[in-house]
Amino acid sequence: MTPQPSASQQPADGQIATGAQTCLFDNTEQNRAEAERKLLTERLSQLQRLEAMGTLAGGIAHDFNNILSIISGNVELAMHQRYRDGEASSSDATDPADLAVLRVHG
Repeated sequence: MTPQPSASQQPADGQIATGAQTCLFDNTEQNRAEAERKLLTERLSQLQRLEAMGTLAGGIAHDFNNILSIISGNVELAMHQRYRDGEASSSDATDPADLAVLRVHG
């Protein structure tokens, strides 16, 4: 059985109509919006990576500063004890640890 065209598709003289119908869509705006969305997504991803690196660097710097503060405090206590015991004077700061403390607190 062959499909029959509907009454609206049949010509008035009773013959079967043949042909094709074409439909065109302009996707220019959709493609532009998609490209812009992709670009913004990539930029956001890059900014998030940079933010994570900044947070990590700040954390490392903070931890490093904490360790240096402990070392500096201990060296400074040792220096005060040496000065108190008369083993050294403030002008004898030739020990690398002494020099480091003087640079930090300088």
